[in-house]
Amino acid sequence: MAQLLPHDAPLGTWWQIRNSNLCERIDCRRAWWLEQRDRKPDGVVLFQYTLRGMMVYRDADGTRSVPAGCAVLLISGENTGYGFTRQVKEPYETLWLSFSGAGMAEHWSAIRARFGAVVQLGQRCSVIDHAKRLCQFERPKNLSELVQRASDIHAFVRHLYAFLETASLSGKSPVERAVDELLNCPDGNVALKAVASQYGVSREHLTRVFVERQGLPPSRYLARAKITRATSLLTETKLTVAAVAQQCGFGSKQSLIRWMRREIGCLPNEIRQRSR
Repeated sequence: MAQLLPHDAPLGTWWQIRNSNLCERIDCRRAWWLEQRDRKPDGVVLFQYTLRGMMVYRDADGTRSVPAGCAVLLISGENTGYGFTRQVKEPYETLWLSFSGAGMAEHWSAIRARFGAVVQLGQRCSVIDHAKRLCQFERPKNLSELVQRASDIHAFVRHLYAFLETASLSGKSPVERAVDELLNCPDGNVALKAVASQYGVSREHLTRVFVERQGLPPSRYLARAKITRATSLLTETKLTVAAVAQQCGFGSKQSLIRWMRREIGCLPNEIRQRSR
C-alpha cells in the first residue's frame, strides 16, 4: 500500500492521493464491512473498483452489488457502508484510491448525483488504466510535484465523468453494452458469467441477444478469438501446448485440442509443424 501524502503538505487545499492499492485481496471467508460514517477525516473520497468477485454497497436507497467491472464512489463521514457480511465463495480483489482536497467531495457528489454511487466501467476500460497509473505515483517531494499531482487527479476525475457521460448518452441497454464488452475482447479471455453479472442481465438473455447480433453463441465467438491467440503463440513461441492452452484461457491442453479440432480442423502440433 502506498502512503502518498507528504507530511508538510497543505492539507485541505491541493487535491492529493492519500492512499492507493493496485490489487488488494480481501479474505472472503470472513465477514468484512466498513461504515463510512466512522471514517475520518470527513470529505475524503474513495474510488473502489472490483477486479474480481463481488461486494455490496449500502446507502439510504438500499443495498446493491458491485461485481467485477464496477466501481463504487464513496465519501468518508456519510451514512453508507460496503463490504460483504456473509461468507462468499469467490475471492474478492479490488483496486482503490482515496483522494482529498478542497472541493474534492463536492465534485464526487456531483458525479454520483448524475450517474449513481455504483458505476459500470467494464473490465477493459481507459478509466482503470488511468487509475492504475495514479496508483504507481510516488509521494510528492516538493510543492511543484504536489501541484502536478493535483492536476493529475483533476484529469482523472474529468476522465471518469466523460467516460460515464458518453456511456449514458449511447442509449444502449445493459444487455447491448454487455454484447459490446464481449465483442471488444480481442483475445476472448473474459467470462460470459462475469460480463452478464457486471451489466445486471442473465447469461441466457445475453446469449440470446448475442446470437441475434452475431449469428453464433458467445462461447463459440470467444473460443475462436482464443484460438487465434493460441495459433499465434504456437507459431511464434516455443511454449508447450499445455502452456499455450493455459495462457489463452482454455484451462487444459485437452480443451484447446478439442476446440481447435472443432473450429479449424487441425491440432496444435500440426499448426506448429506447418509454421516450420
